[in-house]
Amino acid sequence: MAKTERRIVSTIELSEIIGLTDRRVRQLARAGSIPRHTRGRYDLIDAVRGYIAYLKERALEVEIDGESHEQSKARLTRARADIQERASLQMAGILIPLDQIELSWSTVIAMIRQRLIALPDRVAPEVHDAESVNDTKEKLRLAIYEILTELSETPVEYREPDTAFNGTPRVAGGGEVNASKDAPAAEA
Repeated sequence: MAKTERRIVSTIELSEIIGLTDRRVRQLARAGSIPRHTRGRYDLIDAVRGYIAYLKERALEVEIDGESHEQSKARLTRARADIQERASLQMAGILIPLDQIELSWSTVIAMIRQRLIALPDRVAPEVHDAESVNDTKEKLRLAIYEILTELSETPVEYREPDTAFNGTPRVAGGGEVNASKDAPAAEA
């Protein structure tokens, strides 16, 4: 193969040859993708080879990730917008954080548990005086409906946990929820 004469070009000439701005050529030179001959001067063959290698490397990155740079930027922009939207919805009180929902549901379930545990003590005297099985069923049914009505009317607030002295969460209205399995239930 015949020896090719090396041609030294300026940043502006190289940028015109490879179709980049002179600023981008300087950026690629700083990054080591396009080798410099001297300050502001480039060996044309080495510079073109360096730029081709840079483009091949970028093409491999796109193939590995499965998306282009533009697609990646668009995905990042969408993710940031989603985060902003969730934050706005949360500040407006429309979107409730999962930990607050879990705390609220735990509070509701603890209240249901308390009421159900207290049910036998509450209705035993009435059931004992019942005249028939149907009368007993009706008294139990009424007591259960009373508990369900009371629970359905209890407001549940979604806010940061406010703990009582013993660390248990409070429900709306300031009532303390006793979530202990062994604790006796208070009568309503």
